[in-house]
Amino acid sequence: MKISYWVVRWGLSLFSVAIVFYLANTNSVSFDGVNIGFFDVLILSLMTVLIWLLRCFRLSIILSSSGKSPGLVLCFLAQSLEVCGNLLVPLRGGDLGRVALLSNQSDGGYKTQVIAYFFEKLMELFLSVVVLLLFLPYIWTEISPFVSYENLLILSFFSTLLIVVAGVKGYLRKLFRLLSKLSGLTLFVTVQPLIWTLLITILMRLVSALMFYKLACVTGLDIGLFEMVFVVSVVMLACAIPAAPGFIGTYQLAVMFSLGLLSVLPDESLVYSVVMHAWQMMAWLAMGGVGVLLYHISGINQGEQGENSIS
Repeated sequence: MKISYWVVRWGLSLFSVAIVFYLANTNSVSFDGVNIGFFDVLILSLMTVLIWLLRCFRLSIILSSSGKSPGLVLCFLAQSLEVCGNLLVPLRGGDLGRVALLSNQSDGGYKTQVIAYFFEKLMELFLSVVVLLLFLPYIWTEISPFVSYENLLILSFFSTLLIVVAGVKGYLRKLFRLLSKLSGLTLFVTVQPLIWTLLITILMRLVSALMFYKLACVTGLDIGLFEMVFVVSVVMLACAIPAAPGFIGTYQLAVMFSLGLLSVLPDESLVYSVVMHAWQMMAWLAMGGVGVLLYHISGINQGEQGENSIS
């Protein structure tokens, strides 16, 4: 069972990479239209730093609900280990590294860190599903003439209504209380940190969409900011699947699939996906290096303070 499980995951990763290479060979891929200047790099870099800091603040809020904040430096390093590990190690290996690091360096135990991690990812996936539901009438009626816009709006309405009913009936409250009991995180039973976590997640999604839109303008892709929210949500859902290092293949397929629904040609979407992915990988690796450097400097300072206090 265990061997077959890993075989399936590796098989899906290799299959997605093979599909991308096949598409690159069968389409007229050209990067001549890509023109990135200094100010473009500067703006994209500022957006990357903002997203990274928002991830750190969100993690700090989640873990602070257990009674003591782990500190932004440790959260920065944890994000560095998670993102860079996922870029370099297959099957989202960086996630395990983050959980192990926070379990050893913070007050929360292993169970607390695992539940905090899954809560963080489930919130991102929930936001992606909500965005897809909102875009479903807009996208699907362009594909299939057999489904009306009104019917899909009704479907979206009742899907949202089920979530509201679950909250009113207390099912979600019971689930949150169980998670709070298991993890020690009061986040699940306290409204304010939960709202802050959700707002930060939404802000991260908007900044990510703005970064996608900025790079689309640079590469000459004719797509709006509103549609980029949909593209980012599809990419987030696809990258939640354990895949090859850096989500190579999975990332390109998600971008090409979402842009294809928006009537973008395959060769244009493939060029954009490669450029966007290359930028994100370089930016995340650079931020990860900064995180390790900050933690190293912080550790040296703590060591010096400890020696001075002893002497």
